[in-house]
Amino acid sequence: METAPRFTKIDRLTETGSEHIVTLDNLTNLHWTAGDAIDQDVNHEQALAAIAKLNEQAFGGFTDWRMPEVEELFLLADRSRHSPAIDIEFFPTCKSDWYWSATDDATEDKDEQTGHSKYAWVVYFGGGSSNLDPRGYCYRVRAVRGPSRQ
Repeated sequence: METAPRFTKIDRLTETGSEHIVTLDNLTNLHWTAGDAIDQDVNHEQALAAIAKLNEQAFGGFTDWRMPEVEELFLLADRSRHSPAIDIEFFPTCKSDWYWSATDDATEDKDEQTGHSKYAWVVYFGGGSSNLDPRGYCYRVRAVRGPSRQ
C-alpha cells in the first residue's frame, strides 16, 4: 500500500512560468513558505516584521501568515538528512542554520510591554536540534499559516 506524500508544492504562475512558493504539509495541514520570509538573519522583532510584510503583500494569496510554534517548526526537521536537515525538494533554499519560533521560554516571566519572555525557542536545520536563545540574536525565519498548535 502506497502512502500519501508528506508535502505538496503549491506554485504561483509568473511571466516566466511556475514558481514554487508554498509547501503544504499533508501531515499537519499547515502551509509553509517554501523559502525564508526574509533573505537574511534577523532578530526576533525583525522576524515578526518580515512576516507582517508577507501578510501586507498577501504572499501566496494569503494574509494570515505567522511565526511557527517550536513544535511545528521542529516537525519540519528531518534528522535522516544533514546540512540541511529538511526535505530540500519542498524547502529548496533552507539554510543549515537556526530558525526562529514564536514559542517563549516558559521558565521566564513575560515582559509587560512586549508580551514575550527574553528568550525564544529556535530550531537548527543543520542537524535538526532545538535551543532557547535571546530574542536579540539574529537567525532565519520561515512563515506558516493554519491553526496554531499552542
